[in-house]
Amino acid sequence: MLKTTANHLFRRLEQLNGIGAALSRERDIERLLENILEAAKALTGADGGTLYRVTDDQAALRFEIMRT
Repeated sequence: MLKTTANHLFRRLEQLNGIGAALSRERDIERLLENILEAAKALTGADGGTLYRVTDDQAALRFEIMRT
């Protein structure tokens, strides 16, 4: 049980490290958002997800990407 939990946590940390690496090297915002959303779905076990970005004036959220 403890080993299974440790392995699960290790895989999640690897995924988070991958997201961090992508943030630092990816210059294509569309590809970056896709990678973030797919990793978030995998980490949470979600069937789908949606990302929004704050507008430049920080007055609203703007839809960016949705995946099912």
